[in-house]
Amino acid sequence: MFGSDMPIERVKGYLLPCINLCHALAIVGAVETTFGNVTDPPGDVASFITDNYPFESNDPIAVVEQFQDGDGATLADGTTDFTHVSFPDGKRYVEPIELILKKAGITSSFVTFVEDGMGQILVSDSDAATTIAKLATVGISATVMER
Repeated sequence: MFGSDMPIERVKGYLLPCINLCHALAIVGAVETTFGNVTDPPGDVASFITDNYPFESNDPIAVVEQFQDGDGATLADGTTDFTHVSFPDGKRYVEPIELILKKAGITSSFVTFVEDGMGQILVSDSDAATTIAKLATVGISATVMER
């Protein structure tokens, strides 16, 4: 706590940043092996992660939708051929998904749809097949959404 004059004895815990929940489990295990129990109640963090986030559920799964000239969607820079990358509801990640996608060359951009105005989405300037290959490089499996 920056600028705090709280006595160190009153500090209840520390924020431990991690890449994803699988890594959090490994980190908690290593810290507890070294320093003893670090969760309150004992084992709470580790049990929550293992109960709610098995390893396979942390693998991002994307849906890819291809837009082409005439589909009624235009990016802020005027591009009409692009691929939209989205993720199923209920999937949660510790690392912001935008950062993961940036590693694959996928950006966040404003897009205007004829029917519903303008919103920000994650896009690739490649076709669907190439976008799926890019996603695979960062460990994201994807399917193509049929429109």
